[in-house]
Amino acid sequence: MSTSPNAVIRLDGVSKRYGQNVTALSGVTLDVGAGEFTAIMGTSGSGKSTLMHVAAGLDSATEGTVILDGVDITSLGDKQLTELRRRRVGFVFQSFNLVPTLNILENVELPIILDGRKPSREERDRIRTLIDRLGLGARVSHRPSQLSGGQQQRVAIARALARKPAVIFADEPTGALDTRSSNDVLAILRETTRDLGHSVVMVTHDPAAAAIADRIVFLSDGQVRADRGNISSDEISRAMLALEPVA
Repeated sequence: MSTSPNAVIRLDGVSKRYGQNVTALSGVTLDVGAGEFTAIMGTSGSGKSTLMHVAAGLDSATEGTVILDGVDITSLGDKQLTELRRRRVGFVFQSFNLVPTLNILENVELPIILDGRKPSREERDRIRTLIDRLGLGARVSHRPSQLSGGQQQRVAIARALARKPAVIFADEPTGALDTRSSNDVLAILRETTRDLGHSVVMVTHDPAAAAIADRIVFLSDGQVRADRGNISSDEISRAMLALEPVA
């Protein structure tokens, strides 16, 4: 078990089964420390996306306990889970998930609007600072279709940060980007932990992306097979190859 005295996420004996024959996670016990950048890696079907979804409260565990920012989410109903995700969790996906009819500022403010209120003056100031910091200050009135892929992902990151979440979950955030945009986005995610103190959990298949993390958790067959600190992309590639089944 990997433990942290300041864990923002704690999974204890977590399993996830679909029907009677598919086990996506099997007895996973794992802590993610506050302010830590964690990469989750594994081959296709290893359970890495399921792990993220269960940890974020997007899916429920079949067995075990999931603690998110001090709250046992395994005991929450749908409404409570929705409120917790909206207020304590940020999401960044490969497909950006921006609303095409809204401009940058409106997209970033959306999580607050969906909470049933207008942004406070403090929140507006924070959001404008985030937008400026991400190099989008001159484009707040632009819509997603007027932005490059890298710029759209920056908007998605600003939206994820708008509510000062306890943790950001990033699912293949560079999968749809070119190399330069990917590097920019990864640098921004890295900055959110070092400079802003947010925790980031990133699912990725890319060793170069995982190499920027403080820690890499390797999954295979729904179980944690290795838990490493910051290592090079070459070392990550070798660790991934070791997880491949022998023909």
